[in-house]
Amino acid sequence: MNDRLQEIKDLQTKRDAAQTALTQAQTRRESLVERRDEVESKMTAMGVTPDNADEKLSQLIEKRDRLIEEARTELASIEP
Repeated sequence: MNDRLQEIKDLQTKRDAAQTALTQAQTRRESLVERRDEVESKMTAMGVTPDNADEKLSQLIEKRDRLIEEARTELASIEP
């Protein structure tokens, strides 16, 4: 009888652990779906599609590099 009770308790513990893991996985999934939706929304606002993503990324990199160079030039012109 004791063995049977212990087996039931062990199964309940396993069930509780599985339920906790399932809840955590669902929460992570929901967070990832929300994040994906945010990224898709931003990409749509920027006019990015799977077809032109490389081109848009190149444009952003060029813009970043240009802004960095402009900032360096501006900083170099400042006399101490």
